[in-house]
Amino acid sequence: MTKPHQYADLFSDTSEYQDLMMLSHPKAPGHYPMDQHDRAMQFAPFAALTGYHKLIADINERYKRKEYQTNRQIRRIQAQLTLLKPHLPQTIKLEYFNQTVGFYEVFQGELVKIDEDKHRLIFADKTSLIIPNLRKIILEN
Repeated sequence: MTKPHQYADLFSDTSEYQDLMMLSHPKAPGHYPMDQHDRAMQFAPFAALTGYHKLIADINERYKRKEYQTNRQIRRIQAQLTLLKPHLPQTIKLEYFNQTVGFYEVFQGELVKIDEDKHRLIFADKTSLIIPNLRKIILEN
């Protein structure tokens, strides 16, 4: 049970409004109270936005501008490519920076050649990707 004097310092004195505070809520003569179902329907369009900001953040994460890799990331990708080379052709999935559109994209294909002189990956469908633009390599089993 709370004591009135505990909160006296927090709130201004409302004693002069006690007569108003005891009145019942006024009812508009031409308007009926809205039932819960209708009230829920009124706010239903906003429910569609639930999770929208997270979706936008996820998409933005995928389409960030190019991030330059650390030496550790470069060594990891080089090690993965070294391990892949004897097992070509191999189906892989990778995330790379597409210079044409300026965003990161995901590509999946059958890797047939690693051209170390030109720093490119060559795929069965003749797609060629620049090795320094790779961000992640995923093997498809």
